[in-house]
Amino acid sequence: AAADPAAAAKEAAAGAVSAGAELAVGSEVDAYDPEADAAADALGADLNEGGCAGEMNLVVAPVASVRRRLSTLLDEWPDHPLLAQLAEICDRVMALPLLGPLKSALTGLELLLARAQTWEEGAAAHVSLSAELTACAKLALRWRQRELRTWPRLLARAAERHVARAHRTWFALHRLLRPPVSSSYYSTAATEKREAAAAAAAAGDDSALANANGAITDAAGLTEEEHEGLRQVTMALEEYIMGATIGEFRARLDLLWQFHADLSVEARSAAAAAAAA
Repeated sequence: AAADPAAAAKEAAAGAVSAGAELAVGSEVDAYDPEADAAADALGADLNEGGCAGEMNLVVAPVASVRRRLSTLLDEWPDHPLLAQLAEICDRVMALPLLGPLKSALTGLELLLARAQTWEEGAAAHVSLSAELTACAKLALRWRQRELRTWPRLLARAAERHVARAHRTWFALHRLLRPPVSSSYYSTAATEKREAAAAAAAAGDDSALANANGAITDAAGLTEEEHEGLRQVTMALEEYIMGATIGEFRARLDLLWQFHADLSVEARSAAAAAAAA
């Protein structure tokens, strides 16, 4: 069913103007809009994350409307290849999983709009799909705008992911730097021995450099075994820092500084308590 060429051209020009105006209005997004940013981030930077059931559900109504219109047209022209192809595209979009990535639905919508344009170029007004396709175009525009809104923050989002991965190493650091109290090095008896040995060494009593078990200690009250433990801890910390990615490096340093501050406060408290006693 072909329309008058002049009328078809006029209708196409009007549609282009309308779409351009809609795009211009839709592109006027505030530079700072937390709600819009959050909505855009929820879809993911490339719409491939999935899990947006509410957004995916928006595709049902417009595509179902196009499918019903196509069914009516196919009743009149059952062997029309373009109409059959458009109907197949609609069926594929409707068959997408609800929790699937929006990118699949968006690709289906844009393919539907592109193929339907061929039909619209030669269709008369009474067989046009423009009314049904408008809703599909608005939804595709909505998702593209949200995708574009995430682009200025792509680096920030990537940095946040790296920092989150670095923060997950907190537990490993805690096991390394703050072992259980039952550990022989951190036990009360071992601490008292180190303190007594350090005090004796400070007083010049070399005979106190052997602990109760006969193990030789240095001026700090550390045995050879404890020195080896400290060496292994130092090597582990060096590997921890050297193995960091660029995005995790600063966050890992911050974690180490936090443990250092915590241990320093604890050491000062213990020293103050010992002095008071």
